[in-house]
Amino acid sequence: MTKEEVSLVFKALGDPNRLKIVKLLLNNNDEMGACTLLDVVNCKQATLSFHLSILKKANILGCKRDGKNIIYYVNRDVLRKVNSFMNDTCEECMKIDE
Repeated sequence: MTKEEVSLVFKALGDPNRLKIVKLLLNNNDEMGACTLLDVVNCKQATLSFHLSILKKANILGCKRDGKNIIYYVNRDVLRKVNSFMNDTCEECMKIDE
């Protein structure tokens, strides 16, 4: 991942509500319908749509249609890549400190 992509992910996760959404999805087998998310997150539909849009633009979430329902899921690959990027960055910082 590039620094710009990692920055976009951190920016998207920089809101407590968006962190809550990702955590809910991770704790629920990575998938949840928009209506269920709306009930659990306890916000207005427009606010939830805004948060989901930001998470999708950062490629943290994906979605699929199931009839009339939209199912959101976590893109674990992106989270792994961010984790790897941060581990590599920390290793580089340790070398500088030596």
